[in-house]
Amino acid sequence: MIVTICKIGLFFTEEPNNLKRKRQVLRSIKEKLKNRFEIAIAEVDMQDKWQRSVIGISFVSLSEYDAQKAVSKILNFIEFDGLIEIFDKYIDFVQV
Repeated sequence: MIVTICKIGLFFTEEPNNLKRKRQVLRSIKEKLKNRFEIAIAEVDMQDKWQRSVIGISFVSLSEYDAQKAVSKILNFIEFDGLIEIFDKYIDFVQV
């Protein structure tokens, strides 16, 4: 069993003019990711910044190959959303 842990830095391309708008956009993206990929996701840093955010994602897979494939799909989904860009990412696979 492989536990995958991702920390992804996000930059909002459609500049939110306040934290409320940022949270609306982020909530929408988190829900889409959670429903499509069945992952655990939360904002873990930069909660008080208007244009940036850091999210944490985790999930369990049967093999590292499956985990890498899922991470690739998640990152592609985020990049093609159009409202945000990835500016940093950390990915770790833990064998349990």
